[in-house]
Amino acid sequence: MRKIGTFFYHIGQGFIGISRNIVMSSASVLVLVSCMLIVGTFYLVIDNFSVNLKSTDNINMIKITIPDELTDDQVTRVFSDVLELKEKLDNVEKVEFFTKMQNLQIYREKNPKLSDYLVIFNEDDNPLPASIEITFTSFTDPDFEMDEVYQLKNKLEEIENIHNEDIHENIALYDKVTSVTDTLTMVALYMLVILLLVSLFVIMNTIKLGMHSRRHEIMFMRYVGATKSFIRTPFI
Repeated sequence: MRKIGTFFYHIGQGFIGISRNIVMSSASVLVLVSCMLIVGTFYLVIDNFSVNLKSTDNINMIKITIPDELTDDQVTRVFSDVLELKEKLDNVEKVEFFTKMQNLQIYREKNPKLSDYLVIFNEDDNPLPASIEITFTSFTDPDFEMDEVYQLKNKLEEIENIHNEDIHENIALYDKVTSVTDTLTMVALYMLVILLLVSLFVIMNTIKLGMHSRRHEIMFMRYVGATKSFIRTPFI
């Protein structure tokens, strides 16, 4: 029962200290709230940025369209060469081959309003080419290296029967995205550190002012045998 009374006494004394130093106490609260708001805002911006990018087709993908004139053996060789590149690079997440009909089905699913017009196409007159899609890891991966993506593109251009116009990518955009994301993250961290230092300074001075304004009470409490923790708790 005594501990409960002591607890509520400390709470009450804490509110008294806040009321006596309302300006500094308000400043402390505002700085801490600012810290949380800024960190939360930057987190939401970066997270929303990432979600929007994930919904954007081909942002972290290199797509190779297979020319129709290639034989099955040539296509198999191209796919094998791409798989060999995957083994040499850490940033490649997966390599997938899509036939002409698979690409047509994917196109139908992405464009349901056109499905009635696309039913006329079959395997013989399908206008869409077969393709190989190379997905590399997300820029949020700590081991992500943008140089490897450029290296991958250069290696793909060296594959036999694949020409530069057959390779479709958004590497430049992806590079800009990683730069913007890294910059936002660093700005958020720097602002957080600065605000934490400011809040620490304000809180320390608030405590000092509170102790100074109640120095006579503290002195009297020491005379009657109050412990240091009993005196300090209301200020904390």
